[in-house]
Amino acid sequence: MATTTRTASTYPPLNVEVHTPRLSLLGATDELLERLLPVVRKGVVTAPPWPFDDPMSL
Repeated sequence: MATTTRTASTYPPLNVEVHTPRLSLLGATDELLERLLPVVRKGVVTAPPWPFDDPMSL
């Protein structure tokens, strides 16, 4: 059986989408991340446990 060597990329895969009947996961893009900024700035999550370390950790 032949073996191959692969090198891991430091860049995330682009245009990744995973869809199920209940959930869709989309890879981060500049456009999608910009849509999250108002939520992060509003501080919608006001009590622990925090979903991220700080607002800029996205």
